[in-house]
Amino acid sequence: MFWGGERLKDELGDLIEDYDVKRVDRAAYRLRVVVTFTCRRRVNRTTLATNPRNRWA
Repeated sequence: MFWGGERLKDELGDLIEDYDVKRVDRAAYRLRVVVTFTCRRRVNRTTLATNPRNRWA
């Protein structure tokens, strides 16, 4: 059995920590992926900029 859009709006607030009613689309709830990272060592910015492996720098 599937829940419809109205039931999702009523029930998901208790089930999802970061619930937003705007993400309910018909009988689906749009999830999102959040990427976080922590740098644990000091890095020289010049090394980051000149190293070709660091394309994001």
